Amino acid sequence: MENLTKTSLLALCLGCFLASNLAAQDSVEGRWRGEIGWNKMYLSLKSSLRSERSRWNLSFSEDIRLKEFKGLEQARSSSSATQFELPREAGTFTFTGRFDDDEGHGDFKFTINSTFVNDMKALGYTKLAIDQVFTLAMNDVGISFIKEMQVLGYNKLAIDKLVQMAIHGVTPLFVKEMAELGYKNLAIDQLVQLRIHGVDADYVKEMNEAIRKSGN
Repeated sequence: MENLTKTSLLALCLGCFLASNLAAQDSVEGRWRGEIGWNKMYLSLKSSLRSERSRWNLSFSEDIRLKEFKGLEQARSSSSATQFELPREAGTFTFTGRFDDDEGHGDFKFTINSTFVNDMKALGYTKLAIDQVFTLAMNDVGISFIKEMQVLGYNKLAIDKLVQMAIHGVTPLFVKEMAELGYKNLAIDQLVQLRIHGVDADYVKEMNEAIRKSGN
């Protein structure tokens, strides 16, 4: 999973904390804006959800590679309102609207993948809220990622931890490489901090080599 630029993530609950659940709602609707740059689109989503017990607003902005969208090129070349998609394992984002050169806007709908929800239940995530599934989808967190982390000893991680790992590029491969270099059983926050500061296996190897040479 490539470490893409994530610029904001806000889930604000007013009233009872995140009472909206998957049994009551299987989709999210809102507005989108996009600006296309070199091989990516800076995408912003805004939505307001309500249930009988709560109301919350969600705002999300992210750089997404153009190749991850389905039907985007046709949508960009259309002179009228059009539609394209962003398919994710957790669900599919369907966008309607129009583009003016490299800028677009319109409405979106996120529809949950029920198979993903069932697979998450099998992994111990039995009470997912719809905003959590939405966030997992936007950050492209899939079942294989969670399973690989569990094999490495990171069991039943909180959803926000999974999202932090995805945002900053803490992949199973990175965890394995750190362990092989002697940094085993690091906490998620430690792994995230390493990636925030640009640390990878090559950097650690270079530092170890520099320390070895300085001791000679």
